[in-house]
Amino acid sequence: MLKRLNGRLSIPISVDTCKSAVAEKATDYGAEIINDPSAVARRLSIPDRGLLVEGTWADVTVFDPAVIDKAAFENPHQLSVGVRHVFVNGVAVVRDGVHTRSRRDPPPHSGAQTAQ
Repeated sequence: MLKRLNGRLSIPISVDTCKSAVAEKATDYGAEIINDPSAVARRLSIPDRGLLVEGTWADVTVFDPAVIDKAAFENPHQLSVGVRHVFVNGVAVVRDGVHTRSRRDPPPHSGAQTAQ
């Protein structure tokens, strides 16, 4: 798939993996960004987070890489720009850059308290 996408997109290709061999091949085939979103979840012993796999809790952010964030070291407290969509546990909370007013309570196993 990466071979076919390489050179056809105007955005960077990002691959999520925790395996160095996969990351190396992905960069060989044109991936520019390598992430390991499951590393923190593994460290915290939360097995169903950090993976975009059926049956897991998925949080996804879709952003426009051409839009440069306003925040900088000298002026860090700026609202983010360029975020197009955010899905928390599969539910859109930001769509086309606008908050949908959806709220997602944490999954029951997280230990977090839900509002009563």
